[in-house]
Amino acid sequence: MLAGSDCLRSPESNRSETTDPNCMIAVNGTCSSCALGYYLSFDSRCKLMNPICKSVDSYGSCTDCYQGYITSNNTCVIFVQPNIPYCKTFSDQACTSCINGYYLK
Repeated sequence: MLAGSDCLRSPESNRSETTDPNCMIAVNGTCSSCALGYYLSFDSRCKLMNPICKSVDSYGSCTDCYQGYITSNNTCVIFVQPNIPYCKTFSDQACTSCINGYYLK
């Protein structure tokens, strides 16, 4: 990209410092930021995220899930509301509050 008579480095040129096609920013050949849907692994490589994980750690383990899913054994699983009579709200398969007139034991 040219600005006047000076040559400036294009933002896309950061990608050329690494061979990882999913790396968006690399410094001295080491990836520091990945494309959407990929995570930066412990070995500085971009790896595909599990699509139902909202966020993952550097080992690809789910740390947060999208609505309707909960974390279980480092992945996201569908949240199935347990059949607990008079329960109003749930968290991690347990009742956290009851409808009016009932209380948690």
